[in-house]
Amino acid sequence: MAETTTESAPPARKVTLKSEEGELLEVEERAAKLSEIIKNILDEVESPEVEIPVPNVKASVLKTVICYCTSYVEKKSDEEALKAFKKEFVEENWNSLLDLITAAGFLLVKEMYEFLRKAIAKKIKNMSIEEVREYFGVVNDYTPEEEQQYRAQNKWAFE
Repeated sequence: MAETTTESAPPARKVTLKSEEGELLEVEERAAKLSEIIKNILDEVESPEVEIPVPNVKASVLKTVICYCTSYVEKKSDEEALKAFKKEFVEENWNSLLDLITAAGFLLVKEMYEFLRKAIAKKIKNMSIEEVREYFGVVNDYTPEEEQQYRAQNKWAFE
């Protein structure tokens, strides 16, 4: 009788990210490497255990970025599953999309950044300036005269 051996893959290397508040969060290396910044750091570090500070990203936002990257890596080969995940991701995280796109930009997670950029653009595409301001909580700090002058100089933007 022939012996069969089942070799399991070695455990995935974990990377520890340190948020703005100092909270330590673990992520698999393959998901972490979606960030060009983290990938470059990991390519330079030989130690199996590495802690990477992410000083400009709050823990709650970093957790969501990690969730996105992990799910993206797991689902990228299944186009339908990836599409469904992205749709659900936007719906669940709509109130924090600006924080997430800022974090994706800071960490250079290009795929996430582009996806969120398109989702935000799609959402505000047919909104007026006033609606966009209200939606994102932006206070209009122009005087009526300044706003009128700006609108006159940039008529094309208000058509």
